[in-house]
Amino acid sequence: MAEKPRQKTVSEIPETKQGYEEQQSVLQDLTFQTASSCFEQQNQTLNAKRMRALGLMNTAGKYTGLGLLLSDQCMHTMKLNVFQGTRNNTLRECTELRGSLLAQLSDAYTYLEGVNPKQIVFRGLTETEERSYPSDAVREGLLNAVLHRDYGFRDSTIINIYDDRIEFVTLGGLNGITVDDLNLGISVLRNPGLAQVFSELHRIGAYGTGIALIRSSYAGCYRSPQFEASGHAFRLTLPNRSYREENPFALFPPPYQKQEDEREKRILDLTRSKGYISRKDIESELHVSQSMAILILRKMTEKGLLIKEGAGKNRLYWAR
Repeated sequence: MAEKPRQKTVSEIPETKQGYEEQQSVLQDLTFQTASSCFEQQNQTLNAKRMRALGLMNTAGKYTGLGLLLSDQCMHTMKLNVFQGTRNNTLRECTELRGSLLAQLSDAYTYLEGVNPKQIVFRGLTETEERSYPSDAVREGLLNAVLHRDYGFRDSTIINIYDDRIEFVTLGGLNGITVDDLNLGISVLRNPGLAQVFSELHRIGAYGTGIALIRSSYAGCYRSPQFEASGHAFRLTLPNRSYREENPFALFPPPYQKQEDEREKRILDLTRSKGYISRKDIESELHVSQSMAILILRKMTEKGLLIKEGAGKNRLYWAR
């Protein structure tokens, strides 16, 4: 009798092979704390029946590639690189986000909001607040980087932050279409299961409108978003509307530095008032996820601003 062919796992899929979401995950010892919490916020329950309906689990009860992406053990990461100036010569900061794609999406948006301060501008005689980057464009750029990348590649999704722009670099190219096709409103969905989950959780609106929304959010600006593609990557560049080439910091300090200083001050004030803090205190104070709170505390400890004691859930922090 011929031996029954063995089902391929996610780790064995060639980088260019489609169908990552449907393949059986090489990892089966998965947890879904983040995903379950997101569904609970929408008054839904992520049980085995729901997982099978959404494609996180196959009919044999095994987790799929889509399940792995949404699990707390997701192997793919996202890197946010902050560079000094407008070139990549000097890396000021590198933050790597891990865990469920839902957690990475939330943490990345929180981070990008921190480097996207509101400025006072005048439209005629009317004073108004305007962000350096349109919030709609940042959100759509981030969603595009997560939803349309090819997860057959193991490298990280990259977000590069310069003084004059933010770049979203997505692995996998445009899935058979061109930048000209994008300009005509054509889009090919690479990860339909992931898009369905995001839709269920109200993370995305009407499908296929993101590029148009990004373009319209820059209407009237002297610089426009740029879309570039190669065979294996896609890059979206959002210009900083507050940047002035002759003296970019004449009026405003670097936004990431200002945001980080204010955040650290809040944490130190809280620590001194309580005597000590835990990771959960940071989550509550800053309204961030567990993974983002860990990153913040790690950086402050490395800077010598905080002293840690204990391990795991019992770890506490004191101000120096």
